[in-house]
Amino acid sequence: MVKDYAKKYRKLEYPMSRRKNNAILWGMLGISVGLLIIGLLFFLKSAPKEKSIQPIEKKRKEIIQTPTPKPPEPQFDFYNILPHENLNLSQQGDSVMQEMPFSRSTSITSLESRSIDAMMSTTPEQVAIAEAKKQLEEEMGRLNNKPYILVLGNFTDRIHAEQLQAQALLKGIPVRKKVIWINGKPTYQIMMGPVDLNQLSNEKKRLNAAGLSAIVVKISS
Repeated sequence: MVKDYAKKYRKLEYPMSRRKNNAILWGMLGISVGLLIIGLLFFLKSAPKEKSIQPIEKKRKEIIQTPTPKPPEPQFDFYNILPHENLNLSQQGDSVMQEMPFSRSTSITSLESRSIDAMMSTTPEQVAIAEAKKQLEEEMGRLNNKPYILVLGNFTDRIHAEQLQAQALLKGIPVRKKVIWINGKPTYQIMMGPVDLNQLSNEKKRLNAAGLSAIVVKISS
């Protein structure tokens, strides 16, 4: 007996198409829900910005519209007093001009009289101090004229003396060698000078800068 397979195939085709339609509906529903959520999120994010922008614009408008207060005008009483008073300034100006030359002459004469009185009223103590200063200046002048020498060293050996002389000359110090006879024996002296009292301090500074030491000796007349 032959079976009818066509009926079975027709029965199976219907449920398959129904499942496909249900899947499409669910997909469309999911897409619509997702779009709705995205739209809500976008709206929520943009809404605070618009609200924050509006108060700032309102504040700007208020600042522009508010007028700056004008400073109060000064009120002085002498604006009202001066027009009602008559001042005679000519007499006062003449009196001032007449008094000025007299005051200058009196001030000059007073200064001259004070200086003369100060010169005449010198005490004996002041005179003694002035004389002491003069004597000190004269003595300092005499000391400045007296010559001095700077002795770098005294040697019994001529070679040692010449070594010190060469060392000083290489450093730019103008020294010279002098022979002194003591008890019939020669002594070689390396010296610098003669110099006066004013030059003495400068030459000592030069020697110290060059790393050399010296003794100050005054030449007796």
